[in-house]
Amino acid sequence: MIFRITSLQLEKVRAEHSEQVKSQFLANMSHEIRTPMNGIVGFLQLLKKSQLNSEQADFVRQINNCSDVLLTVINDILDFSKIEANKIELDTRECNLIALCQDLIVLFKPSCDAKGIACQLNINQLKAVNVECDEIRVKQVLINLLSNAIKFTKEGEITLSINVIDKDAHTTTVEFTVTDTGIGIAEDKLTVLFNPFVQAQSNIMREYGGTGLGLAISKGLVDLMGGEITLKSELGEGTTFTIMVSFKTHSHVLSKAKTSQLDTAITVDFSSIKTPLLVAEDNPINQIVITKYLSQLGLSYELAENGQIACDKASMNNYALILMDIQMPVMDGLTASKTLLKQEGFNTPIIAVSANAMREDIEKSMEIGIHDHIAKPIDFTELERALAKWLFQSI
Repeated sequence: MIFRITSLQLEKVRAEHSEQVKSQFLANMSHEIRTPMNGIVGFLQLLKKSQLNSEQADFVRQINNCSDVLLTVINDILDFSKIEANKIELDTRECNLIALCQDLIVLFKPSCDAKGIACQLNINQLKAVNVECDEIRVKQVLINLLSNAIKFTKEGEITLSINVIDKDAHTTTVEFTVTDTGIGIAEDKLTVLFNPFVQAQSNIMREYGGTGLGLAISKGLVDLMGGEITLKSELGEGTTFTIMVSFKTHSHVLSKAKTSQLDTAITVDFSSIKTPLLVAEDNPINQIVITKYLSQLGLSYELAENGQIACDKASMNNYALILMDIQMPVMDGLTASKTLLKQEGFNTPIIAVSANAMREDIEKSMEIGIHDHIAKPIDFTELERALAKWLFQSI
């Protein structure tokens, strides 16, 4: 009996160690892939703002599409591993599901137009459906389903529908459906389609691409929300995915001021910021990407090639803000930030700009007092929002 207990404990330790090794491997791979991707995506964003002829602009657009696909693959693998390890937590906040669906149709309409298929939204005369949910994860599920619908539909239409099945003061039960007129799915494949790394037919990946993780991730997220996802399909006739989720009812209507603020593109004049920024970044390519963009915004800067130099410079000089890479030689960004934030009178905002993009990485940054965290590859719109928020708050 003692031997059996010891063996079970040993197996448990081995399993936990294996999970830790896998998580660390995925985190390392994410960092190593995202670092060069930051250079690719960054220079593309800079290139898009330059003077290009129509052919060059088309080349940039195609490269950008390819980089988006590669990032989707990276994110799918990381999301699946986190779902598998029960490491995803929902970030619940108020959300208007009608506005969310309208945004998605706007997002996918150009792709549908390019293929000559219709893209419709059926909201069943609803004006607003205000609930508390993880808006990002709801969008992720619907984006997965809509992307598949467009990918596998050559003619006809795709339709996103939303309907309120039941509602009271506490709970709102919502049904989403994504319907297409695409190639459909054979009956014998329906039961395994939500399994990871499964494609409906062996030739699907060759013709249409994809990791085979999108539906597994969608199911995992819907399960996490306490909902259910089902599908009906007929080969050659199209497919319908149905999601049923009960959300907590939100009693207050989202203010117009808040929604318009979220939807409005950032247009900020940074010319009033005369104090330089400190950019702590060891990768030469990423140094060029970030500093070129800061120059375009009219911001001055100084460079630090590692955390130790960043600490030394920030201790002796005044900076409007610090952009801090996390993995650097000599001293990493977390240690550098922690050292600076402990200094008496230090109040310079620090934004982590890092290829460490998993939730636990962001939490580590927040725990030591770093003000914000931007994942690589850097989205310049996101960076500009963060700069506007912290630079003008600190004036």
